[in-house]
Amino acid sequence: PKADGVKYVVVIRDLFDVIRSFYRFLENWFFKAEELSLSEFVEILLYKRGTPYWNHVCGWIRAAEERPDDVLVLFFSDLVQQRPDAVRSIAQFVGVNDESLINAAIERSSIEYMKAHATQFDEHCNRARRDHIFGAVSNEKSASKVRDGQTGQGKEDLEQFQEEIAAVLAVGLSREHPRNVTTYEQLRSDAFEHLKTVFKPKD
Repeated sequence: PKADGVKYVVVIRDLFDVIRSFYRFLENWFFKAEELSLSEFVEILLYKRGTPYWNHVCGWIRAAEERPDDVLVLFFSDLVQQRPDAVRSIAQFVGVNDESLINAAIERSSIEYMKAHATQFDEHCNRARRDHIFGAVSNEKSASKVRDGQTGQGKEDLEQFQEEIAAVLAVGLSREHPRNVTTYEQLRSDAFEHLKTVFKPKD
């Protein structure tokens, strides 16, 4: 947290899904597939990125422990599976009690709504500004963040990199996390046990 009086809603996603999604988002905008392979992209995110995934995630876990009134943690897989309950949890956290607003948020966070109103959920404005200065690698104008609304596909798409990603993640999390977790599943279970402000899905 960078300021007092601000509510932070933090969504944590499985690293495998992060890599898959980020590559697909940047492909044909910042690079073409033949210019930067998925293997090279994995290497960049694991070893060369300024702020690694585990530093970012564990920093917010510590912040949620230290300032539970200011930081709400959700896990993306739970958000997708139980979105209406997750939206209500967020609304309660930020002090929104108006049912019409909550229902509108539930409707407009659905994959169907986002696909039907794609330009409200993409980076076309940033893409236009960047392309104007730096040029583009393709004629495609959209920069969509809306795909299939599913989770867990990352491990399938990154099957050949699974062992390396899991090993690097384990080292990073064990160094940064206050209780030495090593996987996304452990990170999630630990948050449910130790955080006061975390969205816990219904069984």
